[in-house]
Amino acid sequence: YEVTRLQWNSVAATLHRINRDLRLQFIGQAGSVVFSETTPADILSWEEAVEFCDRLTAFTGRRYRLPSEAEWEYACRAGTQT
Repeated sequence: YEVTRLQWNSVAATLHRINRDLRLQFIGQAGSVVFSETTPADILSWEEAVEFCDRLTAFTGRRYRLPSEAEWEYACRAGTQT
């Protein structure tokens, strides 16, 4: 599932750092583009995404992770063989 800017900012601002700091996502208007709380978080590194998952895992006790390359490719194919 996509992580919204509101969800990202909540984790970045309140949950304890594991390996690195997380930058907050801008919410507001920049020129003609509106970034709302429900806009997906973007312009972040793989390392930041891993940190986000690690913080959620530590906080909830449930495992959160990024999909493997094979899982990502399967999802992108949407069940097809091509």
